Amino acid sequence: MPTLSIIVPVYNTERFLSNCIESILNQTFSDFELILVNDGSKDNSLSICRKYSEIDSRLKVISQENQGVTEARKKGVQAALGEYVIFVDSDDTIPVDSLENLWAERSNQYDIVIGGIQNNLKNNEILEPTQYQIKCLLGIVSPGPVGKLFRRSLFDEKSFNLPREIIKGEDMLMNIRIAFNCRNKIKLISKNVYNYNIHDESCMAKFQTSWDYEGHFYKYYFNSVPEKLKESYLPIMTDKAMEVWLDFFGYNYSQPKDLESSILYQIIDDHIDYSTLNPIDKKLFHSFNTTMRIILINLKRSKRIFSKDDPFKRNYTIL
Repeated sequence: MPTLSIIVPVYNTERFLSNCIESILNQTFSDFELILVNDGSKDNSLSICRKYSEIDSRLKVISQENQGVTEARKKGVQAALGEYVIFVDSDDTIPVDSLENLWAERSNQYDIVIGGIQNNLKNNEILEPTQYQIKCLLGIVSPGPVGKLFRRSLFDEKSFNLPREIIKGEDMLMNIRIAFNCRNKIKLISKNVYNYNIHDESCMAKFQTSWDYEGHFYKYYFNSVPEKLKESYLPIMTDKAMEVWLDFFGYNYSQPKDLESSILYQIIDDHIDYSTLNPIDKKLFHSFNTTMRIILINLKRSKRIFSKDDPFKRNYTIL
């Protein structure tokens, strides 16, 4: 039985798929199974998967009707036999020693080992589960599932319980839900374990967010924290939602005629403690006059040059 299961969701990536698979098969660490989940590809991706499965017995090919990447990952985890799980996207590659470096750091002390991505290397760090949960909620650890070695027991039905229309940020929601299943520490290592292939065919390259989308996303974001812990984590979640709200004013997103009726506004208004807002944020959140917003945005930007009043720099205490 393999000790490690590598799960690759596959959808219309025939141009990149062979490089991805070969980067995995050529690893210096070899005790793994490779699960390729074809998510209803319309190109030659499935044929490529089957060709490699005939060459190497470590490959397992699963094919389903197109249901989206979250469902494909779920199907892979359900089929996995390894004690640990790693995700790789089918248009990316991993360095030849990626699995070896992650596996060398695994321990009964750790539920997750996280490596560097695209040579974005940081110092080694060990986080308690609560510290990791806060970083996941604020999006200041890598929000995607790649470049991480997960204990398979962390996954449950809620990990993947997301609607298909959540396209941008579904990785972040999955990581948040897994973070709250952690009972042991999380280790971050400085070695590069993942290489992104940035290209214009990717889903995210074509994605354009909107007020409505962010509102729907944050409904699931707030629901990703277990109910019994929600009150403790509300300041963090509302700070993050406020960051998104305020950032929208700095871009040319199409704004609803009545901002106060937007889902994102209502979510923040339902959860935020207004006493925690600085005066500019408080006024900006309630200001629907375009000229006033521009003035307040510029004030806020200049203030941030000198101010440390920023959720990403704040120290949160979880009771």
